[in-house]
Amino acid sequence: MKLFTVYHHFFLFAQCCWTASLCAALAHTSNRSMIRGVGVLRTMVGKDGDASNAITKHIQDHVAATSSLSEGKPVRATMVTTGNKVVFVQEWNTITDHQVYSEQIGNDLDNCVQTLVQDPPTCEFFPEALHIFQGSSSDDIGILVRQSTSSSENGAKLRDVQKAAYERQMGFEPGCTCCIILANGSDTVRIIELWKTMQDFSFHESSEWHAQGEEHVVPLVTDMDCDFVKGSRLLF
Repeated sequence: MKLFTVYHHFFLFAQCCWTASLCAALAHTSNRSMIRGVGVLRTMVGKDGDASNAITKHIQDHVAATSSLSEGKPVRATMVTTGNKVVFVQEWNTITDHQVYSEQIGNDLDNCVQTLVQDPPTCEFFPEALHIFQGSSSDDIGILVRQSTSSSENGAKLRDVQKAAYERQMGFEPGCTCCIILANGSDTVRIIELWKTMQDFSFHESSEWHAQGEEHVVPLVTDMDCDFVKGSRLLF
């Protein structure tokens, strides 16, 4: 009878712990969202550190100015920097919104930074922009990734595998603030992942779910670049 009582109490304790964990996970899940739209990734390399800093200021001013557009305004804007390289991602809900924006704004930003950059800025359009985010942190650290596969078909598979991996990791990592996947139907995807702190990033790197995700990603990737960056979510 005593043994039964011990097991019964242990079962009740375990059930309470499981329920508490489930409630916490559900509460955390309700805090995050996945949005699908279109995006543009613009890369600018400053002539030196001062030029790079000036570019980031122009980008911040540009985001502030375009946020008041009556039509075609971006709904999300993210900037990451590494060395003198500045990468700026803007997102819209629809391709029509992006077209309206382009007609109104044109090359205003490129013109503002033309004396600051080593080479003319590059601009890539992505008809698929998946943005998974949580929390309100705006100044983060993270990685900027380019992953290539052997075909456009594998590029689509990689996009889907990464989407599943990021949605899963968000459930375990309150310190992960956003994951952006940019795809254009080719063999390559571009990715930005951001965390609040270096400790949050290290926790991710050593996690079981990261290892599980890599098992599906690595067989598809034939070439990749990965830069450690400072990130700012300017509009979200």
